[in-house]
Amino acid sequence: MGAVRGTEVEQFCDYLNRRGLKLTSQRMRIAETVFSAHRHFTSEELYTLVRRREPLVGRVTVYRTLEHLVRSGMVEELSIVKGVSTYEHTAGHVHHDHLVCDSCGRVEEFHSDPLEHAKRRAAEERGWRPDRHLLKIQGLCPDCLARAGSAGPKA
Repeated sequence: MGAVRGTEVEQFCDYLNRRGLKLTSQRMRIAETVFSAHRHFTSEELYTLVRRREPLVGRVTVYRTLEHLVRSGMVEELSIVKGVSTYEHTAGHVHHDHLVCDSCGRVEEFHSDPLEHAKRRAAEERGWRPDRHLLKIQGLCPDCLARAGSAGPKA
């Protein structure tokens, strides 16, 4: 966990305020914990991290606050492993996509301007106004390919 970026927490406080939702100390700790996390995390991992700073916080409070963070557009919910929601904060970050290894579960983030333009163009050509998107490419990472003795990735 790194230093908390105050502007992100302030933006979330503004989001709560605009919707008439209470700004509690527990919600503040949850937001601070999320914005100091520089990795993907599950709701259960977040609960464990928050409990270190706010021992009396309830699981439901963490889950509901996480839902508000997602609705605010500051946190993205991903499905990296089937059946498990994974989250990452996106506020203040350039959009990126994910490569996921089907063998070891390794997740690698990447950004590609040409791919971003192609995704936007594809949506707009169909009459859509894209607001956000998620792209996950699944396959085998270089380490698993090497262990399998494979000659290279299959298309």
